Amino acid sequence: MSRFSAFIDNAIYAFAPVWGARRIETRRQYDKYQAVSDKFSKSYEGSEDSRHREGKWLGSRLSADASLEEDLESARQRSRELYRNDFVGGAIDSRVEHVVGTGFTVQSRIKAKEGVLTEDDAQKLNAELEDLFEQIEPTLCRTRKKSLWQKICLADRCIDADGETFVVMSDIGGADLPIPLCIEIVDCDRIESPPEKTGDPLCRMGIQYNAEKQIIGYHIRKAHPYDNKEFSVAYDFIPAWRVLHVFIEWFAGQSRGLPWMTRALNRAKDGKDLTEAGIIGAQVEACFAGFIKSKVNPVAAAMGAATTTDNGQRIQEVRPGSMNYIGADDEITFSAPTKANSVGTLQEYNNRTIAGSVNWPYEMIMKDWRGVSFAGGRIILHGAKITTKVRQQLLIEVMLRPIWNQVVDEAVIVGAVGIDSRLYRDNVHLFRRHVWKGPKWSYAITPGEEVNAVVTAIDNNLMTLSDALAEDQQDFEQVMERRQVERQEVRTRNIVPNDVVQANNVGKDKPQMAAKAAEAPAPAPQHAEQEAEVTSAND
Repeated sequence: MSRFSAFIDNAIYAFAPVWGARRIETRRQYDKYQAVSDKFSKSYEGSEDSRHREGKWLGSRLSADASLEEDLESARQRSRELYRNDFVGGAIDSRVEHVVGTGFTVQSRIKAKEGVLTEDDAQKLNAELEDLFEQIEPTLCRTRKKSLWQKICLADRCIDADGETFVVMSDIGGADLPIPLCIEIVDCDRIESPPEKTGDPLCRMGIQYNAEKQIIGYHIRKAHPYDNKEFSVAYDFIPAWRVLHVFIEWFAGQSRGLPWMTRALNRAKDGKDLTEAGIIGAQVEACFAGFIKSKVNPVAAAMGAATTTDNGQRIQEVRPGSMNYIGADDEITFSAPTKANSVGTLQEYNNRTIAGSVNWPYEMIMKDWRGVSFAGGRIILHGAKITTKVRQQLLIEVMLRPIWNQVVDEAVIVGAVGIDSRLYRDNVHLFRRHVWKGPKWSYAITPGEEVNAVVTAIDNNLMTLSDALAEDQQDFEQVMERRQVERQEVRTRNIVPNDVVQANNVGKDKPQMAAKAAEAPAPAPQHAEQEAEVTSAND
């Protein structure tokens, strides 16, 4: 077949050199890919059938997408298994709690622009958009039952467990809704290439590109491929602007995301096996066996005492207090199982390796802070804070900003806010301006010292108050508005702060203390030297 294909290529090349050259080069590239693919069929250890590499290197030369097409499904399914059945699930939930917390907040930041918008109009539009968002946020889900906060939690959990999340923006109208926008988190297993697109080089793993390699849409299967109630091979093609694909790109040209635990899948599975081996070793060590000598056939006696069967053979389980039947002339041999004292040390090392692989502190994965010094705790929490802020920025850029922009677009289209459509078309960036704030980082080892350090930095012009509030995930303008309302309420209710009351009390006591001091006679010196010292001191 290879020689026949080469004959056809050469024949075409003789009559149409350009066409023939393209065929020959295409076949050469395909043969090269096949050779590499056959030699290195797996690029990620977590996707291999055997977990024991014995010091061998994978050394895959496949492209990022070619590797994903080989390994992504296996890596994702194994990551989901660990999430469902192992402590890894708790680590992922911990990350979600730190990244999402109780939710993100958004402030509209429309500013005045000469000839377009006045300051009063800008403030009015900001208030209208924020009020509109408060109305739709509790029911922004496609089912109209869940809030945006719940969807963000699910999206972030999918990024860790599956490596990516797909958010589809749709329109479902309702009489009680100011705009029809809704969002849906789609299972990443549903994004796949339809059968007729298998040979299309511009369709990779459900993502459709154009000739310039720009994403133009996504193929989403109507039903989950492994659902046992609903089966369908039909697909929806969703335009790219409606799909928010959130994932972390490890390599250039990568189209899909890899699970958070990809680099540690084997170690996590080895940890489960190590734990099981330690439990079995402890059980064997605790067994006390009694031996019964009998002239009756010992095999028959053992079969009668069996507790289960394996392939039709009756067997007796090993457990503490087990009884074993032997013949009258048989010898008794006691086993000495190795104590499993090193399991804990190996497990801790394994878990620390997992923590390094996933870039999340061991202490936060295992909830184990034993032996951590004060300085070490600060370093650990600082690293976790950086990782958390990076993930928050990813969610803001790829998911939350497009959602807000769509909210503003639909609000203008349906007339939910007082923005002229033509003015909006010419100044889209002006009206879309906003800022998202993530939840506050709640850890502070020395709260007083940290607050004093910030105050000192502000007083010495080393940082601004707005920067300090932004570091704490707070908005400067919003804080100032609340403080203004509070101070006005204090003046209205004539509430005097404690420090002022104490200062007034001290001021009232000073005249009385001075009068008493004047009435009291001065003590007479006992010696002439003391009198001279007092006189010189008075002078």
